[in-house]
Amino acid sequence: MKIAILKYRTHNIGDDIQSLALERLLPRVDLRLDRDDRSPAREWDDDVRLIINGWVAPGMHRAWPPPGRARCLYVGLHATEPEIVPAGAALPIGCRDPWTLGLCERLGVEGWISWCATLSLVRPDVPFDGSILLVDVPEKDIERLPPEIAAYGDRVTHIVPPGIDRQAEARRLLDRYARAQWVVTTRLHALLPCAAMGTPVVFIRPPWSEHRYVGYTHLAWRIANAPWFAPRPRVCPEVVRSMAVPLRHAVGQFIED
Repeated sequence: MKIAILKYRTHNIGDDIQSLALERLLPRVDLRLDRDDRSPAREWDDDVRLIINGWVAPGMHRAWPPPGRARCLYVGLHATEPEIVPAGAALPIGCRDPWTLGLCERLGVEGWISWCATLSLVRPDVPFDGSILLVDVPEKDIERLPPEIAAYGDRVTHIVPPGIDRQAEARRLLDRYARAQWVVTTRLHALLPCAAMGTPVVFIRPPWSEHRYVGYTHLAWRIANAPWFAPRPRVCPEVVRSMAVPLRHAVGQFIED
């Protein structure tokens, strides 16, 4: 048996943070399939177990659903439109959010809430460094922060150039998030790892794709209610990670069958 997961060439390293979280639930990874070009899967046989997670949208992905005979498990999946839901999947669809589950129900496709694999991340044994990370926070929102927080905040971005070692960059960012005193972000895949690792996080909800955030915003503080000078997580990290228990179970069962 070979285990396969997705790889990315997008501008957003948050995609790779999701895959890295999933990889940490697996004994190994044998194959990596480009999320946006799954045509190489045509050559795969049924000895391949392909785990598919992340964001999918019409017109952006070649060979969707994945061709070939690989057995597929969909977990942590966010679909933007009904037509992208993989109606012919052999197993129930693990949905990243209630929006996607609603699309499944509308189509009569069996689905369940798996949430995101990043909720399974455990904080590594590293010291806190007192840093304040502003992850893709617009200047207008930085102006809303307490002056002491804004002045010492380090600007960080999930936008990455082509050609970098994406896995290394994802690991580097997770290490920074684990050490931080505060993370302020508009990025879902900064919010979720921080909440799972127990890093105090403030989430500024962007005005687009609002259905992506349903079920997650309670895990973070808002600017107005954050305990800026007594940092602590909004939700106990053990409680956050418990949301990922069904996903962990589904992944484990899938590669053992």
